[in-house]
Amino acid sequence: MVLSGTLDSAVEESGRSMLLARALTLVLLLQLTQGAANPPGGPFLIPLLPYGLSNQVLALKEALALAAVLNWTVVPIGFWPHSSELAAAGLAETGEGKPGRSECSQAPVGGQVMSFDLVFDRSALSPLVRVLSYEDARQRYGLPSGGRPDAVLSISPMSGLDHTLAKARAVGLVDASGMRVARNNGFKCDARGLAWLASAAAGKRWVVLFAYRRVVPPARSSYRSFANDTSPCARAYHQVSLRLSKSPVIASAAQDWLDAALSRVAPQQAPTGGGSGSTALPYYVALHVRPYPDPCMDYFVGMTAFDPDAAKKVCRNPLLLANMVPRVRRHVAQHAAEGRAVGRASVPVFVMAHPRVRDVVRREVRRLWAESVAEDHREGTEKGRGRQRDLMKAVAAPPLGPTLLFLDVADMPAELRHQAAANSLLSMVEQEVCRTADVFLGTAASSISVMVAQERVAANGERPGPQRVTELL
Repeated sequence: MVLSGTLDSAVEESGRSMLLARALTLVLLLQLTQGAANPPGGPFLIPLLPYGLSNQVLALKEALALAAVLNWTVVPIGFWPHSSELAAAGLAETGEGKPGRSECSQAPVGGQVMSFDLVFDRSALSPLVRVLSYEDARQRYGLPSGGRPDAVLSISPMSGLDHTLAKARAVGLVDASGMRVARNNGFKCDARGLAWLASAAAGKRWVVLFAYRRVVPPARSSYRSFANDTSPCARAYHQVSLRLSKSPVIASAAQDWLDAALSRVAPQQAPTGGGSGSTALPYYVALHVRPYPDPCMDYFVGMTAFDPDAAKKVCRNPLLLANMVPRVRRHVAQHAAEGRAVGRASVPVFVMAHPRVRDVVRREVRRLWAESVAEDHREGTEKGRGRQRDLMKAVAAPPLGPTLLFLDVADMPAELRHQAAANSLLSMVEQEVCRTADVFLGTAASSISVMVAQERVAANGERPGPQRVTELL
C-alpha cells in the first residue's frame, strides 16, 4: 500500500509538472507574439553582469530569458571592459591585496562602460522581450538618479555580486548601498522558483538581479539545442540565442572585413550561401584557439617547440591544435568531394585568437598540417584507401596548408577601435565572423566558443538545406 500510495503521488506530481510546463510554454508563446506590443512596465530588471565580456553576455542572456518568461522589462547597464584594457587606458584601480589581473578589481569610469546598443541590436529582441536603454529608463520611466533600486535579488551562489555592485555604484549606474539582498541560492526555473521571484519583486519597480549561471545552468558549457527543454527558461534562452544579434556597427564591420578578405584569398570559389549579408560568401572555416587556462596561454606564447609533457602540466587542452588541424583537413576534403572547391585555391581559415598567441598558432598550424598530410600519405600507401586517399592527396596539393586570416583592431571602424574596450569589441566582431562560417571549430573550455556555438546550433534548426558544422574540442 505504501508503494502504491507513493507511486500514485509521484504520478499526480508528474501530472502537475506537465500541466505547469504546458502553461508556462503557452505564456512564453503568447509573449513571443504579443510582447513587442506591450508598453514597458514593471518590474524593470537590472541584471548584474560579472567577470569578462563573454561571461557578461552569458549572464545577460540568462536575464533576458528569465524576463521573457516573467514578462518583465530588462534595463542593461552595459558591459565592463577587461581589466587589462582599463589598465592600458590608465583607468584601472587595484585594491590592496587584490591581483592586478582580477576582473573584480576593475573600477571603470562611467564613460568607459560599453553600452548595450554598441554591442547588440535591441530591435532584434523585441518579439521576445522588452529591453530599455539605461538612458530611457532614467529619462522616460523614472529610474532614480544614481540608479537606486527598490530591491536587490540574488539567485546565484557564484562570487561576483558584491564586486559588481561596488563597480556599478562607483560609476553612478546602480547604488544599492545599505540595501538588504534577498537571496535564493537554491533557485530553479520551475513553478516554485518563479513564484519566489514574483513574490520578491511584488510591488517593486526597479529590481537588481544577480543570476549568473543559475537561470540555465548548462548554458555555460553546453551548446546543445534548448528548444525543447523541460525548463521554460531554457526554451526562452534558445529564443534569445536565435534573436540576440550584434549591433549594426559590429555586424557590418564583420561583413565588410569578410568580403574584402575572402575576395583576396578565394576569388574563384563558388558561394556557399553562408554569411549574414545580402551577398553569399565563399566557403571558409573558422577556428577559436584558446589555450586554457591563462598559464597554458603563457606556455604557448613562450614556447619555441611544442613539448606535450610540459603542456600537460599547465593546460586543460594541451592537444587543442593537434586535434583541430586534422578535423579542418577532413572538412576541407568533404568540401572538395562535394565538387564545390575550385582549382588549387588555398582554403581560407579564419582564426580567432588572442594577439599574444597568433604567431605560435601560425607556426603550429603549418607544422601540424604538414604532419597530418604526411601521415595520410603513409596510411594511404600502406592501406590503399582508394578514393579517400585521393581526396587527401588533392587537399595536400600545393599550396600546402590553408590561408590563415586574422582580424586586428586596426581593421575595425573608428567607432569601435577608438574605444577603451577595443580588444573586447574586436572579440565581438571576431565572433560574428565565426558565427557565419561554414565550419566552426572552437575551444570547449571557452565561454566565447560556447556562445558562438549556441547561436550556430540555434540557427541550424531554422535554416533549410545542409547544416553548418559546429564542434568544440
